[in-house]
Amino acid sequence: MRLWIEKILLFSKTICLLPVRKASALQLMALTAIIFMSIIMPQYAVAAPELNSDTRLSTAGYFQLSWSAPSSTLTSSEQYVLQQAENPDFNDAKTLYQGPDQASVISGLGDRTYYYRVRLVIDPDWSETLAVEVKHHSLSRAIGFFTLGALMFLATAIVLLRGARVRSEYLVKH
Repeated sequence: MRLWIEKILLFSKTICLLPVRKASALQLMALTAIIFMSIIMPQYAVAAPELNSDTRLSTAGYFQLSWSAPSSTLTSSEQYVLQQAENPDFNDAKTLYQGPDQASVISGLGDRTYYYRVRLVIDPDWSETLAVEVKHHSLSRAIGFFTLGALMFLATAIVLLRGARVRSEYLVKH
């Protein structure tokens, strides 16, 4: 361990061109660690996840968000944080999910545009912001769908009842 510390001190002294007597060993070690991290660690840097939605306009009132792991070196147990906001600057953000899953179904929202972002718990960088507009069908359209469905139900019921009556008359005759 002592040899390792001496090597760090020598490296720090060489890099910083500071005499050891002017800087404490702890300061030199801290500086060496910073330099070492800036040289070595970028290759291990993790990019923010990519956030996607199955739709940008939800008229059904629900949609699915999914995000992909930013690097193949990540394990499946990595923890993600998913946030939702009503403003694109996320000053009103709330965390919807935190865990290892890479998708979430969102429902129960009122009509407006919502903004989403995701990140790894271990990484401070957020994904690109994703905007999804929720715009439910109008009441008149919903009543139209209901009426059409009711008519189809009645037509099906009439066809089945007539078919059953015709069949029973046929069986009585033969």
